[in-house]
Amino acid sequence: KFIAKSAGCLKEFTDEVFVLVDDMTDDRTEDILDSMQIRHERFRWIHDFGYAKNLLISKLTGDWILVLDDDEQYSPEGGKKLVDYIRGITDLNIDGLEIPRKHHYPNWTCDDENYFKGMFFPDPHIQAFKNIGYRYGGKVHEGISIPKEKVIGAQYFIDQNIFVHHFAFKGDRTKMEEPKNEYFRALSEGKQFVEGEKYPGL
Repeated sequence: KFIAKSAGCLKEFTDEVFVLVDDMTDDRTEDILDSMQIRHERFRWIHDFGYAKNLLISKLTGDWILVLDDDEQYSPEGGKKLVDYIRGITDLNIDGLEIPRKHHYPNWTCDDENYFKGMFFPDPHIQAFKNIGYRYGGKVHEGISIPKEKVIGAQYFIDQNIFVHHFAFKGDRTKMEEPKNEYFRALSEGKQFVEGEKYPGL
């Protein structure tokens, strides 16, 4: 539902866009990316989100990396402001940017206009970082670790009205959330999956 906006929101402002598509994907994601002339590649899903993002990093050549999940996007104004800000960084000590999120939790019957009015709380995480060897840790709820003194904090971006917009699943949430949460719990508890195994309900 969101891949075109997620993959395309920074295309106009950045030097390259690259999407990794896991081999469990059986929807129109690749057709949509082809139509947008966005480079993409399939990879073997091994039930490790950190591994997937580190594989992505290994294929990128830019000085800075901005990572988005498939249900996240920047507004055109926010995306341009963010890229312009990164291009203007002169402090060599800055390695990462802590971008706040706006979570959009619709009531499940709302129309598209109301859907975009989501609930806000500043859920900052390092969303952009220098391509100098940083890697994700964690199979579940993966994250980048950069020393705090090398990170521009979320408040700056809140003041500049720059946010990552995160869109919750629109529809019958229980069909999506219950198996997803069970899947995360299984991973967190160390469940070993057979290569290529698809988790029930997802």
